[in-house]
Amino acid sequence: LDEEGKERLRKLTEEASMLSLQFSQNLLKENKAFTLNITDEAQLDGLPETAREAAQLAAKEAGKEGWLFMTYSTQRELRKQLYMARNTEGTHDNAENNLEICKRLVNLRREIAQLLGYATYADYVLVHRMASNADNVYKLLNDLIDAYKPTAIEEVKAIE
Repeated sequence: LDEEGKERLRKLTEEASMLSLQFSQNLLKENKAFTLNITDEAQLDGLPETAREAAQLAAKEAGKEGWLFMTYSTQRELRKQLYMARNTEGTHDNAENNLEICKRLVNLRREIAQLLGYATYADYVLVHRMASNADNVYKLLNDLIDAYKPTAIEEVKAIE
């Protein structure tokens, strides 16, 4: 790159680093902020005793009755609530929302790759990895599908 290109790359890389850090901090904040307070002991079904004790202690430390946050419940609705909380971190309408950060990171990475002469960010990062390029990755994935799909179909049939 010429000097102007090098300076542009430095700025893009710096911004991408800052946004990546902010993204991680937002996830951590949202993860720490989430609690699920259970007050009905029947909803603890499937929770090991050690986990019950830890959840009860967490509730007590938070000044709440019952139990806080569980992952072992046999209660489908509770598992769904926990699953959705974990898998939607960073997407809520709050200060920790990462959607705009994601959009900006995607565009920064595309611009970095193109500045360095690559069509996509995937092409750029794969150059120094075993796959070398996106076509090789897709070839490997398709080979895996061809190799494992018949067995997987048979296993599904057996389970059904």
